[in-house]
Amino acid sequence: MEQATVLLPRTLWQVVKREQPTFQSSLPTLWKFLAKSEEKK
Repeated sequence: MEQATVLLPRTLWQVVKREQPTFQSSLPTLWKFLAKSEEKK
């Protein structure tokens, strides 16, 4: 699976240029699949 990407808040200049800053950690993302019955409500 892919690394998780965090979308950061944009500055006014990035809004004008239509850019979306992102951050990816150098640590691998740990994913866990949940069954419908295991979902938190």
